[in-house]
Amino acid sequence: MEDSELLKERYKQELLKWNEHMNLISRRDTNKVFEDLYSKAQGILLKKGIERILDIGSGNGFPSVALKIMNRDLDIILLEPREKRYHFLVHVSLILDFTSNFRIFCSRWEDFILPSGWKPDLIVSQGLKLPDECRKRFMP
Repeated sequence: MEDSELLKERYKQELLKWNEHMNLISRRDTNKVFEDLYSKAQGILLKKGIERILDIGSGNGFPSVALKIMNRDLDIILLEPREKRYHFLVHVSLILDFTSNFRIFCSRWEDFILPSGWKPDLIVSQGLKLPDECRKRFMP
């Protein structure tokens, strides 16, 4: 199994394991969930000039974990206000050895201050409609 395929499988296993105790993904057709995830992530990677991503309401890590698996050079910040999900994301980042440019904060977007000099090229949010105020605050 190639490196990214191994990471995809590790992520899937951890997500399914944690999903037994937390509602991270639908329990119906998990294979379809993962196919859709990587398909959407591939679409994001096709956009030109995307190097820094801000993921708001990261929850289960969709799509940021998939994006990092597919492109280790991305600089990603994840915001997750719920503590249990935050701990899941930290755990996954350690399991997948995301030691560089993958930062996770337990915070609501309204309370978060970007690191000095860091501006996202793209804001993603899975299942959360972001108000215009959020985009205006974080986009360059």
